[in-house]
Amino acid sequence: MTADLGGPETADQIERRHECYLATNDPATGLLFAIVLPPGTAVASVGYWERDEDGETAWETGWFVLPEYQGRGIATAATPLAVEAAWTAIARPVHAYPNLENVASNTIAQNAGLRLIGPWELE
Repeated sequence: MTADLGGPETADQIERRHECYLATNDPATGLLFAIVLPPGTAVASVGYWERDEDGETAWETGWFVLPEYQGRGIATAATPLAVEAAWTAIARPVHAYPNLENVASNTIAQNAGLRLIGPWELE
């Protein structure tokens, strides 16, 4: 699942990421939405958050869908809503950083109104 997100993480990295997710609950700094299908099965998440980009505040959006629920249009439907929520809350553009070779994620980004501006190296 993390092949396009920098690869596998250690237990400490996963714990730090989870703590960041739990703290992403203020529209002014970022929101993370769980996507839950009946009868209450969490299948995906989508959101936006602040990030430091060369000493400047930038805004990132991202999505994550469990493998068995991929290909059903969940991220395609949810990501534009997250981008709209970000714009409403912060009135600033958001960026996505999908792997250039990940066709599905690049399509989701394009369908959300994001445009490719080029490659970017991230941790």
